[in-house]
Amino acid sequence: MKGVILAGGLGTRLRPFTFFAPKVMLPVGDRTIIERVIEWMVNNGIREIIIATGYLHHVIESYLGDGNRLDLDIRLEYVRSKRPMSTGGQLKTVEDKIDGTFLLSYGDVLTNMSLEPVVSLHKKKKATATI
Repeated sequence: MKGVILAGGLGTRLRPFTFFAPKVMLPVGDRTIIERVIEWMVNNGIREIIIATGYLHHVIESYLGDGNRLDLDIRLEYVRSKRPMSTGGQLKTVEDKIDGTFLLSYGDVLTNMSLEPVVSLHKKKKATATI
């Protein structure tokens, strides 16, 4: 299963901190928010992650690179939107990269929830989508 992280927002409510870095790049303790989201995905068995970027994309892409610096055995891929988009619009930008079941997460959601029960229920019900 692939993971998709939406990380293209402007982060207007966190200005002035987001004038020079996207919200997902702000630190929480010793790591950025997006590092924590990636770690959560990895802890739930997701190793291929697509990051949908936009605003200040170069900050995210240059920091994370291909993912090797995180030492988590992952593959990161980026899809960039040229303008701010809604959730659906950002999801549309990654459509060609998704070929099956995937997990979608906003880039600023911090959780330690286990995905196993959610994924099991999704498969058991043969659901099109589980929210």
